[in-house]
Amino acid sequence: MKKKLGLLALSLGLIFGVTAKPAITTATPAGTPSPPQIEFSTLVTDENGNKVDVELKDVKQISTQDNSNELLRTQNSDAVTSVTESYEVTVSLPSDNDTISTFDEGGGGKAENNVKARIDITYNHRNNKQDIQITKFTGSWTPENSLMLVSNRTAAVTDGTGLGVEKVLRYTPTSNTFSYNTGWGYVSWYPDTNISGPRGNSEATVTATGMGSGYNLFLFFALTK
Repeated sequence: MKKKLGLLALSLGLIFGVTAKPAITTATPAGTPSPPQIEFSTLVTDENGNKVDVELKDVKQISTQDNSNELLRTQNSDAVTSVTESYEVTVSLPSDNDTISTFDEGGGGKAENNVKARIDITYNHRNNKQDIQITKFTGSWTPENSLMLVSNRTAAVTDGTGLGVEKVLRYTPTSNTFSYNTGWGYVSWYPDTNISGPRGNSEATVTATGMGSGYNLFLFFALTK
């Protein structure tokens, strides 16, 4: 079922180490109590930075855990657990002019201005989730028709230790998919607050026929114990 959500206005300069976060929805992974919860949010703004209410479709929070060492983890609380947490959403962007529409490549009916966006964080945790090691950060933007263009792509991830000593990687992907290995070691797993906690985000400008200058699409999610 389609969801229409009002999203909190937020400066798109937000990366990390600031004192504001977007409105958050908390999702609990079904059937897997060991991985943490994810707090996630989607924001769309126009060219002037004004918040735009959009339809969010197929919102998914996916948790994948490596169970290859399950017996070892049962016997030893210091054993390492590897987890990939993902946030995926399809955003239906408005058209500036209702009389302008895009059409599918097969010559069929009107195609909506939909784009699917996703970000994934892969990490290890140990010592009963006292320590975390973020190992990989990936994501993508997938327009649902060929007339939609994705540009101005950025992505960032942090281990969230805060106090100005956190590790942060910022990227400017050159295509609609990205995958980066961090090379980071373990750090203490700090709680999710305005100034700490492991998290990632992505941002891009999406334009299509009838959209004018397009819209900025921002995804955010934080890992919580």
